[in-house]
Amino acid sequence: MGSWRSLLYIGYYTGDGTRYVNEAKKHAQSDDVEAIKALAWIYSTGSFVERDLNKSINLYTDYLNHKKNKSLTKQQLVTVHKAIYTIYKELQNWQEALESLQFIIDNDEDDNIFFKDEILDISKKLSK
Repeated sequence: MGSWRSLLYIGYYTGDGTRYVNEAKKHAQSDDVEAIKALAWIYSTGSFVERDLNKSINLYTDYLNHKKNKSLTKQQLVTVHKAIYTIYKELQNWQEALESLQFIIDNDEDDNIFFKDEILDISKKLSK
């Protein structure tokens, strides 16, 4: 049998991602950190499940804090913080968004100009 991750594409093709979600849940319960991240993405996008941004944030946080993830690269950490930032921004949780945004600015050279503008916008919202 192939990787459980390939079930994502089968789900897209058939329109039913139940098997993918179930396998991701099973692997996440077995302490597979990539499955935890996959579930976070599933709930943030609403792919094959009801969209649940709070659940997604909790899963992304579990992923970042997982004992097996002590060797994540800076770019992997930035990618996850970008996802978390996007969710907090949508929820208008500006304080939490600001924390993820600061991590991105401190660690990502590519999008600094865009995110520095974002930090100014959020700071204005927090000062109101």
